[in-house]
Amino acid sequence: MTPKERILGILRGDRSMRPVLWIPVNGTVTEGMDACGAAWPHAHWDPALMARLAEATYELTGCPTCTIPFCLTLEAEALGAGVGLGTRSTQPQVKRHLEVSMDAFTPPSDFLARGRIPVVLEAVERLARSTGRVQPVNMKIVGPFTLAAALFGAEALLLATIDDPEGVARLLDRLLPFSVELARAALARGADVITVPDPVASGDLISPVMYAELVLPAHVSLLSQIDAPRVLHICGDTAAQIPHIRRAGVHAFSFEEKVPVRQARAALGEGIGAIGNLSAFGALLTGSPDAVRSEARRCLADGIDVLSSGCGLSPLSPLDNVRALVEAVKEHEARP
Repeated sequence: MTPKERILGILRGDRSMRPVLWIPVNGTVTEGMDACGAAWPHAHWDPALMARLAEATYELTGCPTCTIPFCLTLEAEALGAGVGLGTRSTQPQVKRHLEVSMDAFTPPSDFLARGRIPVVLEAVERLARSTGRVQPVNMKIVGPFTLAAALFGAEALLLATIDDPEGVARLLDRLLPFSVELARAALARGADVITVPDPVASGDLISPVMYAELVLPAHVSLLSQIDAPRVLHICGDTAAQIPHIRRAGVHAFSFEEKVPVRQARAALGEGIGAIGNLSAFGALLTGSPDAVRSEARRCLADGIDVLSSGCGLSPLSPLDNVRALVEAVKEHEARP
């Protein structure tokens, strides 16, 4: 079976599958940029470079991680936020929030034509033709809570969850159609999986009660309108949120090393795949290949369904550390 068939099998609930390797967040590193001739920041604006870079990690290491866009600013930029495109080793970041109130926000009518969205959709088409038979083409759709923070500022949003939770809920409802529209456009162009990263919904920033009452309904609404394998990724400590995440409508949940694999696997239940959870800024960035293999063996022994970094790879991560993940999975598969 191809990596794509195995990954999609697990996402569709086939628990007879052995664990697989797949990084559904960012799997792009500068060493790979040098090797394939496509680098940030230009690859954020050029569909050919974007596609080349997205498929390169698998070619160079054997690790499936064909995910675009490479950042979490695509939708915010299209909706009017000011974005700096970063450097060769730093991702684009929001530099200017909207200067209107949340209730005064007026959605545009030409969302799919704005900013870098046409670039990303063309890159999806290119990837579906070039690598889509071997590894899944994965489109990231920024989660509604994180998109709201990008547009209005995380501090303002978090304060509003206390002072005006109804206003925040109204804002999330107005943002959801854009996320659904983008996801459906990507699927029409050839994407196989939709991954929703929503890091501002982390348990490090909001309580489980706030997640359940305010963010979960938005996740349910968004995910229920996407007819494809769906992954939710939330950074930080999400242990207390996982019982609620079970109701979000995801096929798999991607989580950081702050949540032990055994705990997450038990809380998710058999119907939802567990993705994680090697430290992106520990073993994978600063550790040795031996350290990466050791952490990977721990994840596999603890019952992970999809071995991955707990968050997006740091662009400065060595490719040898990514290759160590491949070796750990092969070693695990060789066992009876």
